[in-house]
Amino acid sequence: MSERTVFNLPVFPPADIFPMMAEAELAELAQDIKDNGLREPIVVAEVERQDAETKKKIKDLMIIDGRNRLRACHIAGVEPEISHLNGKTNLTAYVISANVHRRHMTAGQRAMAVAMIRPDPERGGAKDRGSIATQLGLTSEYVRQARTVLREAPALAQLVLAGSRPLSDAYKEARAKQTAAMSEREQLDSLTARYPDLAQAVIEGQLTLPGALAEAKERDRLETEERSRVVGVLMDAFKVVRLDDETLNKALGWLHDDHEFRDMIQNELAPIGKALTMGSANLAAFLDSASEEIPHV
Repeated sequence: MSERTVFNLPVFPPADIFPMMAEAELAELAQDIKDNGLREPIVVAEVERQDAETKKKIKDLMIIDGRNRLRACHIAGVEPEISHLNGKTNLTAYVISANVHRRHMTAGQRAMAVAMIRPDPERGGAKDRGSIATQLGLTSEYVRQARTVLREAPALAQLVLAGSRPLSDAYKEARAKQTAAMSEREQLDSLTARYPDLAQAVIEGQLTLPGALAEAKERDRLETEERSRVVGVLMDAFKVVRLDDETLNKALGWLHDDHEFRDMIQNELAPIGKALTMGSANLAAFLDSASEEIPHV
């Protein structure tokens, strides 16, 4: 294989999740390769994939392991040695295993590598997934936590893979974000049931969720004040006419359930809230007419 060809080979996607060396480290590795030669060959293999245009399965020769070494060889002007894997090798397991041992990765880093390569636990088949995790000394719980971090906090996932953040800490933070997001969804659902116009304003970006909740709270306060005010006026009226318990309960039921009745009571009886100038006969007549117009509850 010519130097031009190997340097232009695509990288096997699972191998691409691991970070490259910093420029200074690459320069140091390049100098070592120039002085002492390449100790480990660049590992390649034929990888089957589906062609985007024809939808047919084709095979591409890809870099499986050795991206840093290949880059250093290019810097050093050294033609790299190539090693071909056979078709029976589990390429994903090979990539993870090679990087785990070379980078001295912790269990959290190994779990994150598996999560990034296979974020969906349904992919690859249970037997295959289990074999990779077992080879890496991982439990399913480690991988599950890593997938949660990857899904809820991708930036943290990169820190875990790099070894700068423990998986346990990242998982706690990701769970907190997950809980907060769930709470927001529940709050929006509640807002939709009570004040759909406010919920729609949140969805359309016209209001923030906290702003809409504050407006809903203010509406609730005004509603409570309105009910208290009307109940106060009505109770004053009841004292004047001495309504029996059955009539009182009916009126209170209408007051609670029917906005039209509540508005009617407020408009008609507001004057007696101050002076109680409506006579008993007139008030009783009003309540009788109201009971005929509004169905009992």
